[in-house]
Amino acid sequence: DPTDEVYASRIAQIDEAAISSKNLIESNASYSTNPEYLSHVENIALAYAVNGSKYQGNKEMGEFAVEAFTNLSRDGYSVDSNKGFFWGWEFGYPTSICNTISLIYELLPQSVIDDYMAAIDKHNPDVGYTAANKMWDCQAILLRGVVGKDANKINQACDGMKSVYSYVTNGDGYYEDGSFIQHSNIAYNGGYGKSLMRELCESVAMLYGTSYQLQDENMENIYEIAMNAYAVYIYRGEMMDMVRGREIGSPVSRSSHRIGHQAIHFFVRMTQFAPEPYKSQFKSLIKKWINEDKYDSFFDSDLPLDILRLAKEICDDESVSPADELIKSVISANMARAVHLQSGWGFAVSMSSRKVGNYEAIDGNGNAWYTGSGMTYLYTDDMEQYADHFWTTVNRYRLPGITLDTVPRSGSDGNAKTNEYNWVGGATIGELYSAVGMQLSQYNTTLHAKKSWFMFDDEVVCLGSDITSTDGRTIESVIDSRK
Repeated sequence: DPTDEVYASRIAQIDEAAISSKNLIESNASYSTNPEYLSHVENIALAYAVNGSKYQGNKEMGEFAVEAFTNLSRDGYSVDSNKGFFWGWEFGYPTSICNTISLIYELLPQSVIDDYMAAIDKHNPDVGYTAANKMWDCQAILLRGVVGKDANKINQACDGMKSVYSYVTNGDGYYEDGSFIQHSNIAYNGGYGKSLMRELCESVAMLYGTSYQLQDENMENIYEIAMNAYAVYIYRGEMMDMVRGREIGSPVSRSSHRIGHQAIHFFVRMTQFAPEPYKSQFKSLIKKWINEDKYDSFFDSDLPLDILRLAKEICDDESVSPADELIKSVISANMARAVHLQSGWGFAVSMSSRKVGNYEAIDGNGNAWYTGSGMTYLYTDDMEQYADHFWTTVNRYRLPGITLDTVPRSGSDGNAKTNEYNWVGGATIGELYSAVGMQLSQYNTTLHAKKSWFMFDDEVVCLGSDITSTDGRTIESVIDSRK
């Protein structure tokens, strides 16, 4: 029902994006040479196609979308275009092209579709890359195969996808302990990993029930990854910042709660194809997270309408009980992270090691120098703590839990640098209590320290010892930093 409040607000967003994109294209005579405008054409096509939009089936909007899309196939993204940055040309633009074709298929000349298929084949001929980049690559080729009715391309994508949910023991990808690494040494469950899982689950759902359905022996990994790499790092609907990589430096529109919603998106999608008992577990988690997030409503997010519909059905289903509060202590050693969840609160530690970098300085995250130096997070009923402009206001030399040399830092000092020590990790007792330790070195200083955290049912004991430096500067340890 497009008049339902949950759907009406999202449809209004779609309409607003469509008219904004139309105005932008109309005001730029040279738009057709810039493939970045493909996403704007997709916005217009979505409003034309979606049920309940005031532009649904609108002749003017449909003709405008076809004309702009055709112009871009000639001048913006074609077999004759000079290839630009790999992400857009191989993943982003092909995905947007295929989405747009599916939305206005009946309006498009076959010649335009054929031209785009040829261009995609030139700029993205086969599957490459690792982890999330590989999944984006597979998705683009899969959609090209579906839209272009090419079985070879669909099979090519399916073969590539099977490796992204196979566990790795080094480098990029998912580890059995719930870690996810991208860019060689950065913890990224809630960044690149979240995108990988979302696109993977969308692709699996698309193929489900067809002759191309994924059915290999590692399929269960997808559900185990959801539980081990996400269920423990989503707190009351909020994705923990310590597994978001550089995204903590992104705008508020990509806040920890909105990223949590994007993760819930793929849990919702999995309920369409996951076997029991996973399906019931996922539904209970979805209901719990959506009900608990009082800071930012899941139903206000810019998610696909069918995801909102499925999530609403789960929340309205009286036979689905919200999951119990998770009481668990977990160490994801392969990304140097630990999380301790107890009744009414959660505690998390972000570390670095010889194989895990301290932070990634891209996209506004250039001053996250100490986020991998034993930074701690305390999650309580205050759901605004890390979501309400925490990273734009916190003193970067006073991050909670860290020990640091007060030497002035600037720019991307120490970007992705690893710790010279490998004594980083810990042990759990029955997944209820943990002892976690980190031998710390700090970039371009002589600071060395031993940090320990002992996590129990109602307390966490934080210890620092053997803290030494010969640089002659003040060394500080921070207990906490809260608003």
